[in-house]
Amino acid sequence: MAFIDVRMPPGWDGIETTARIWRHDPDIQVVICTAYSDYSWNEMLARLGSSDRLVILRNRSTPSRCCSWPAR
Repeated sequence: MAFIDVRMPPGWDGIETTARIWRHDPDIQVVICTAYSDYSWNEMLARLGSSDRLVILRNRSTPSRCCSWPAR
């Protein structure tokens, strides 16, 4: 299991990192954590695809929201 922040300067962001990890090991479960809205839910889903291996936690001075997408 990997916990990844969306903002990871310099270089790849968390979305790119997740995509590259899955190219090497598609079975790793990933939790993406972010306090920023660099990507919308739909943009992240478009980049990473629908997967039961992905959970996204968002927290921006409001109660945390959690979203996961079941595999199609």
